Amino acid sequence: MTKRIGTVTIIITDRINQSARVNEILSKYADIIIGR
Repeated sequence: MTKRIGTVTIIITDRINQSARVNEILSKYADIIIGR
């Protein structure tokens, strides 16, 4: 099996109010995230 690595950039303009949502998304895909 070939391992492929890609990047995703998340730009947050309202950090205080969006941090919970960003953490929810990162947790949902934690099994495929290598580093952050």
